[in-house]
Amino acid sequence: MKTFSFLGSVAVASALSACGLAINNPDVPPITEDAGGDTSITPGGSDAGADTTFTADSGLDAASNGGGDAHVDATIADAAGDAPSIDGGADGGHDATLQDAAVDSGPDAIADAAGDVGDAVVCPSVCTSGQSVCGDGGVLTCEVPDGGSCRTWVETTTCGVHQTCGNPADGGAATCSCIATACAGNGTACQPGAGNVLLTCTTDVNGCAFVADAGACSTSGYVCSGSAPNAACSATCTSTCALGQQECVGSDIAVCGDAGNGCLAYGFPGACSDSYMSCTGSVGTANCTCNADPFCSSSASSCYQNGIITCHQDTSGCWYHSTSACGAQVCYVDAGTVGCCTTVGCTPGAQTCDGSGVLQTCVEMNGCTSWVPATPGCASNQKCTPGSVSGTASCLTGCLIGGSYEAPDASEGATGTPACQMCNPSVDGGAWIARQNGTSCGANEVCSSGACVGCVADAGCTPTTALCDLGTTSCTTGASTCVDLGPKIVSGTTCDPNTGLFWQTPWSWTKYNQADAKTYCTGLGMTLPTAGQYGAIYGTPIAAGMYDAGIFWTSTGSEAASFYSGNYDVSGPVTAPYLARCVE
Repeated sequence: MKTFSFLGSVAVASALSACGLAINNPDVPPITEDAGGDTSITPGGSDAGADTTFTADSGLDAASNGGGDAHVDATIADAAGDAPSIDGGADGGHDATLQDAAVDSGPDAIADAAGDVGDAVVCPSVCTSGQSVCGDGGVLTCEVPDGGSCRTWVETTTCGVHQTCGNPADGGAATCSCIATACAGNGTACQPGAGNVLLTCTTDVNGCAFVADAGACSTSGYVCSGSAPNAACSATCTSTCALGQQECVGSDIAVCGDAGNGCLAYGFPGACSDSYMSCTGSVGTANCTCNADPFCSSSASSCYQNGIITCHQDTSGCWYHSTSACGAQVCYVDAGTVGCCTTVGCTPGAQTCDGSGVLQTCVEMNGCTSWVPATPGCASNQKCTPGSVSGTASCLTGCLIGGSYEAPDASEGATGTPACQMCNPSVDGGAWIARQNGTSCGANEVCSSGACVGCVADAGCTPTTALCDLGTTSCTTGASTCVDLGPKIVSGTTCDPNTGLFWQTPWSWTKYNQADAKTYCTGLGMTLPTAGQYGAIYGTPIAAGMYDAGIFWTSTGSEAASFYSGNYDVSGPVTAPYLARCVE
């Protein structure tokens, strides 16, 4: 068995042997034990003492130990004990890269089974275990060689002299097969196309028929006639096939034609014209047919040994495949699509938010984990929010206001409007909701009925009977602390402390009929007073100036009020032109 490290010199082979690697090199003679202490490598005997370099054993160790090893040690030592690494007991394996059954007394180059540390071997990705290909002289198989720890190409079959190694087009195992000749086992055959040349055929140890000798018929005028293995020189020839017939010789095909002697015979076999075909069928009717591809019978692609198998069909209709490795990625098949994906190492089912705020779910396809958009994803009134623990992201429900997402408890002030409005999806997910009264919205400012207003800390007042007092807003509650802090004029009106009504001040001097007077007040957002409301302000400061003004319309029936006469229930026609003073 050969380990293909492709090194040929004695010096390199010796160096590799010193590292514990088995080299089968025909240029290097076998190394056996010496009779005594050598200063160089001496084959043929057994040592009694230590070598300066090394001396290999003829039977047990390639370098002797204190006890009988079954195989090679990491460094070379004799029976009497070389300075490098001597084992204290019988080994069950190779020291160079494999493991000992017992602990060595000295450190090995690579770890033993019972206790060297720090010797882990990192293997490169050279090939897939069990794969086979053709080498220069035979079949190479991917395996760990004797004395090795990593997979490499090892020659497992040496092809014979009359064999050739073939890598089948169908992707199967490489094999040694006989080289096609005109011979059919032991005996004789006619050399195709030569007419009078008789071949002597024999078979080798692999069962391959080959030409051992060739010569022209010794009798003048004789020609080679007949079929292998019983061809002979004859005065006349006999055709062995009909013109154009075909037969198989292994996977090759031979065609019947002129043998050069006036008769018909099968010519030299040749490969089918299509590399994805082999000869099949009976003698005479044989033909080239498509090889069965182990992966492809249609255009569907697939995964194999972490690579993509792509199917093709040539002009003869033969299916064949090509491969492309995924390397560090993983091959996957999903709904008829084949590709390579990168494993991100997430846990299937975990969720996260990507850079665009889209909720992603970890999925697994053929051993490959990746992030894909979650189904269903977040709705328009939701936002992807990372969880407190990695992989626990979720959709947080907020408000969709004006086409924009707002997080729960977000202030409307965040978008440039008052901070006393907030998102509360449990109340209304499509509009701003007033914050609780008393919520601070600035220095000496507080929320009151959804608006941010000024306030007085620890505000207080002494209640009076005045109904027109507006009070002061508390910074604690956001509400008025009193309702009677004194009369005041508000937006062009005067408050009546007796009734709490606000009277238009000043009033209009335009005169209206009763219907137009009502319309006028409604336009101001106020109403035309009743006769009773007029009577309530009679004699109060609110009525100042009304006594000499004239008659005012009321909304009671068709009554009008005259303060000059002291009579405010004067009746008159509804079309009469009187004044109007509005109230709210």
